[in-house]
Amino acid sequence: MRTTPRLAGAAALLALTLAACGSGGSSSSDASCDQPDSPEVEVVDNGFEPKTLCVAPGTEVTWSWTGKQAHNVAGEGITSELQKEGTFTHTFPARGTFEYRCTVHAGMNGKVVVS
Repeated sequence: MRTTPRLAGAAALLALTLAACGSGGSSSSDASCDQPDSPEVEVVDNGFEPKTLCVAPGTEVTWSWTGKQAHNVAGEGITSELQKEGTFTHTFPARGTFEYRCTVHAGMNGKVVVS
């Protein structure tokens, strides 16, 4: 079977496009994440806002309870008390993606991307 240069070029372009879209690690959602002036996450009833927060290494992130239910923040190296009000802070010294959750409410997840 003979392949024309135009068909071969189109196939190569398609392969590159698919490879870029399917790459793991830093997805487009991580790349489009802006670093806020005030790195704060609101702990609302059954959710974290924003769900994904991007910060620079060495940034202290503050979670503030604004909902009515008790929640916590739990992840690798991140552990707050179960609380209904107040704040919790954690400093992220190194690059990486740090996922956390509320251990009381299934599906209540968040992520801090340090880049």
